[in-house]
Amino acid sequence: MRWRCLAGLFLWPEGSRSISSLNLGVLGIAVGVLGIEVGFLFAYRLGWSVGYAALIANVATALILLPIGLIYFRDHLTPQKIAGVAFSLVGLGLLFKK
Repeated sequence: MRWRCLAGLFLWPEGSRSISSLNLGVLGIAVGVLGIEVGFLFAYRLGWSVGYAALIANVATALILLPIGLIYFRDHLTPQKIAGVAFSLVGLGLLFKK
């Protein structure tokens, strides 16, 4: 995959490669992906189960993105979304119940 990107550099030489032309949205996504991957790395090194780590990451992502969608994108809170949050929290509670 890296070779395709490197080949694309020479096949399409036009365009800016300076950091000043970088879109902040792209930078935010890059930082988010890096944070998720580093979080998985730490979770695996601490001995977490692969399935538990993925489930917790997905639920946490959904819970973090819900208020962002409500505030910045003026999304509406529907009964289905409230039920989804409730099921996610109940699922996490059952997962950690000993």
